[in-house]
Amino acid sequence: MANTPVVAQPGTPPGPPVPPAPGLAGVQWMSKPDPTQFSTVCPPGLEYLASLDQILVHQVIELAEVLTGFETKNRYALKNSLGQQVFFAMEESSCLMRNCCHQDRGFILHLTDNFGQEVIRVVREFKCCAGCCWCANADCCAFEVTIEAPPGIPVGYMRQSKTCWKPFYQLLDANRSPIFEVQGPCCPCQAICCTEDVQFEVFI
Repeated sequence: MANTPVVAQPGTPPGPPVPPAPGLAGVQWMSKPDPTQFSTVCPPGLEYLASLDQILVHQVIELAEVLTGFETKNRYALKNSLGQQVFFAMEESSCLMRNCCHQDRGFILHLTDNFGQEVIRVVREFKCCAGCCWCANADCCAFEVTIEAPPGIPVGYMRQSKTCWKPFYQLLDANRSPIFEVQGPCCPCQAICCTEDVQFEVFI
């Protein structure tokens, strides 16, 4: 069954055991779905997404960052609704960018499977004027990420859209045609007022 916890991920080649991705010791893995059950060709490593109805993103807390306030590279565990590991995400960015530009920084996010193999890469270039939802109709003022799967091959884009208050994004395909829209909650001070899980709604 697709959601049965396993000790070793299906499809592991014979030989010495393959170490899991960094920071994933002791977690339950989601079983890898059989790619032959899909009607369309699925890029390697993305079979997991076809059988999910939601993804829970948990940031890995860095003790040094909590104690010192010094911004470190973010890491995230992506899980299904049963709490089983699907992907692990690791940020690549410069120290100067993280501590001077904070949430507006440019970055590369590497998403790996439970063998440490990179299957998705998310790239956001730095834009000095980006971030304001009122001006996001202009390219120079809109956050945009490029989604590559496998790494090096763009398959889509996520672009910030103009709104009065709530965060709003469009998911575009490789030809920049809209696929669906994502809307987040209205909370200007997430860490202080809105401490619960943040839900983003998807509209087709």
